[in-house]
Amino acid sequence: MRRVLDLFCTNKPGLTKSIHVIPGLSDHEIVCVDCDLRARVNKKPPRKIHLWSKADWANMKQAMVEFRDEFLAKFHLRSVEDNYLVFKGVVHSLLDSYIPSKITISRCNMPWFNNTLKDCVTRNRDSLIRLKEQERHSTGSSISPLRKIGLKP
Repeated sequence: MRRVLDLFCTNKPGLTKSIHVIPGLSDHEIVCVDCDLRARVNKKPPRKIHLWSKADWANMKQAMVEFRDEFLAKFHLRSVEDNYLVFKGVVHSLLDSYIPSKITISRCNMPWFNNTLKDCVTRNRDSLIRLKEQERHSTGSSISPLRKIGLKP
């Protein structure tokens, strides 16, 4: 019966690829852990956002009324599942036709956000942290550190 006494502790279990035990010295075995050094970034897929305020409601309603007449004439010839699939397909096609949409992008891909801007944001954040610390200890501090980095208070 194999017993392993060694432990592997981590606060990032997602970085652990594999854990296995290999023969070691004498009666001891070695716990071998394969981990990534950098965290994998799971990019969110782009999402479609409908712009409801710009929808063409009148034409969409007219198209739905036309579909209703056709659907009610033939619904008894199809199964419940088929009726659902037909209805779902028409609703999705009407959404695509009469309601404009846009695709979201991830914030990770911002080519205009270069190192200079990152440094400016970091300095600004650090200045605000220092300012909050000063305000905790004294009551009469101003926001002058922000002016040093070119930002308005």
